[in-house]
Amino acid sequence: MRIIKLFKNHVLALIVAVGLITISCNADLTLPTYMSEIVDGIQQGGIASPVPDTIRATSLADLEMFMTEEDEQTVEAAYAPEDADGVRTYQGSEDERADDGAVANAMSLPETVALALEQGVDASTLNESMTGTLDMDTVRAAVAAGMVPRDQLVSAASAMSDQMGAMGGSIVKQRAINYVSQEYEAQGISLSDVQNSYLASMSLKMFGLCAVSLVATILTGAVASHTACTIARDLRRKTFDQVMHFSPAEVGKFSQASLITRCTNDIQQIQMATTLFIRMVLMAPIMGVVAIMRVLATHTGLEWTIGIAVIAVSAVVGVLMGLTMPKFKKMQMYVDRVNLVAREMLDGVMPIRAFGRQSHELERFDGASRDLMDTQLFTNRAMSFMMPLMMFV
Repeated sequence: MRIIKLFKNHVLALIVAVGLITISCNADLTLPTYMSEIVDGIQQGGIASPVPDTIRATSLADLEMFMTEEDEQTVEAAYAPEDADGVRTYQGSEDERADDGAVANAMSLPETVALALEQGVDASTLNESMTGTLDMDTVRAAVAAGMVPRDQLVSAASAMSDQMGAMGGSIVKQRAINYVSQEYEAQGISLSDVQNSYLASMSLKMFGLCAVSLVATILTGAVASHTACTIARDLRRKTFDQVMHFSPAEVGKFSQASLITRCTNDIQQIQMATTLFIRMVLMAPIMGVVAIMRVLATHTGLEWTIGIAVIAVSAVVGVLMGLTMPKFKKMQMYVDRVNLVAREMLDGVMPIRAFGRQSHELERFDGASRDLMDTQLFTNRAMSFMMPLMMFV
């Protein structure tokens, strides 16, 4: 926690880093959604919504026979008046044409009914007194003659939806997509062009998200590096100033090797830790919060798995930190000891040679070096388990 105190003069940099990390996490977590949509879009021929870009005015009039007055008003407001070719163009918002949008909900079921009428349905589904097979022409004639009230058509459409069972939502959407596909063909629009246009649009969006994530990551690294270097520079300046004002007793308390280690290796470790804190430690909770928010927004009923995953990951990190933190503290002591032994050997190289103590000094240096190596191996091996275990979870 002491490292957080180093940021008291760099609050703005932290705020900028948090903002950039949030942007990067949102972009990274949005990409899988687009990938899923591309798969669905290819299966649907590039038609992503039950709301067609263009529709013939006659076809829209047929659909409106199976809509409530409120839904009809919603659809009419979303489409421009028909042009010289009798075609109406969608001008509503993207939210309204999304799967759960107002226009999509208003058009999906009527499109399903219209598609079924093209294949022929039992007349009794609309009116118990009617017999035979119904098609769209018959329904138009019956409505025009007043044989089938509009409310009855709307009720029949709802009843047809209820008969589809638990998978009704998926079936309705798929059949509505099929209706849109046939409507495009009737207008002379090439379905391959529709699919290619859809893939091009989705590709541009995904490349855009990748570019946003790349730029945000690079800027985060730049902010982290600049902040860490600034903190290291200030620490070296303060440490050097403090040493220059040491009293004779304090000078005797710290060895030269220890002071050199504190001004070089220790501050370098703090610089590295500061960089990792901004780039990784801050990213973990932000990524977790953004991911949980996206999961909760899907309403799949599996939200409880996130809680189990968070507990498992926390346990993994807690155990590894408990094992390695004491070793990390010892590692700094061993680095100081290696520097001390090396400096003593270099300062006393002539007496060592004169008294034939080369092998003894080599053993001392080897012992100090091996203690550092063993500690580093333990911490590196322990920390190497973190990412595989987290990925396993």
